[in-house]
Amino acid sequence: MTKVLPRIEGDSEKLQDDGENSLLDQLESVLAEQLTETWEDTKTRPDLLREIIEGNIFFIKCRSKKKISWMKARLSANGFTSFWP
Repeated sequence: MTKVLPRIEGDSEKLQDDGENSLLDQLESVLAEQLTETWEDTKTRPDLLREIIEGNIFFIKCRSKKKISWMKARLSANGFTSFWP
């Protein structure tokens, strides 16, 4: 499995941003369609990397949705975005 978001970076031209439909918008649409079980803010998923003491399952919200929104805002404001701050 490969992490995609850390590999996305660049300016408006590189991300094919025409003001309405950038690569990030397209990715967001695909993920919303493919991750229907966890994409909405009210839904959670088990975090497979962390456990609460006593062995209880730890549930988290979708982090990709928030990160894509942050990257889109940064692209709009600065004309450039990357995964890393």
